[in-house]
Amino acid sequence: MGVTSVRMPDDLLQRLDATATRLRRSKGWIINDAMRKYLEREDLRQHLDEETREALAELDAGQLVDGDEVLAWIDSWGSENERQPPASASARGARSAFFFGINPRWEGRRRPARRPRARRRRRRGEIHGEGGRGRRPACLARA
Repeated sequence: MGVTSVRMPDDLLQRLDATATRLRRSKGWIINDAMRKYLEREDLRQHLDEETREALAELDAGQLVDGDEVLAWIDSWGSENERQPPASASARGARSAFFFGINPRWEGRRRPARRPRARRRRRRGEIHGEGGRGRRPACLARA
C-alpha cells in the first residue's frame, strides 16, 4: 500500500479529527473511504458522459425510435398480442423530426400531451385495484 501526503485547511482537518473520533476510525480510513467514493462517482460520471456522446452520435446518424411506438410496445408486454420491439427510424427511412415531436400527422402542431404512465395505469385500475385510487396515506389525507 502506498503513502501520500495531503495538505488541507485547518478547519477541514478539525472536522476530520472530530469525525474520526465519533466513528472510532482512523483518519486514514476516512480519507480512503472518501477517496474511494469520489473515484467511483467520477468513473460513473465519465461512463455517463461516454454514453451521452454515443447517444448523440446515434441521433446524428438518424438511429431513432418514435416514442409513441415504444410506449405502445411497452403497453403490450404481458398481453396475448405482444408487439415486436419497434425498428429504428433510420431503418424505416424516417426523419429525425419524429424525435423532436414534429410528426407530419400533426402538421406542425405540437405533439399531443400524454398522461404519465402511472396515471394511465391508475385510471385503468392496474394500480390500487379496481376503480383507480385507493386509500391515501394518513400523511397525505385531505382535510
